[in-house]
Amino acid sequence: MAEFAIPFCSIRYQDGVDEWGINFSRFSLLQNEKSAWAPVPDNSNPLPWPSLGHYNGIKPPPKLGTRFSIIPFLSGQGSEDIDEAPSE
Repeated sequence: MAEFAIPFCSIRYQDGVDEWGINFSRFSLLQNEKSAWAPVPDNSNPLPWPSLGHYNGIKPPPKLGTRFSIIPFLSGQGSEDIDEAPSE
């Protein structure tokens, strides 16, 4: 069993949406078996949008507008010349 939390701010959606396209799949190496919640044809592209299952009743919160964040970072470099002969 696995549980995932996907924040609504990371998904693009229209206001008032309550039907979502979703699918879950897994591949078992032990049994060489591929299974999915909504059936996906073998000849479909990697993103089979028409084959997604429909999940109803999730009402997302109102959009908060543009999400913007700044992540500061610091980078540095140093070098040192070392003489091969010791100084006296």
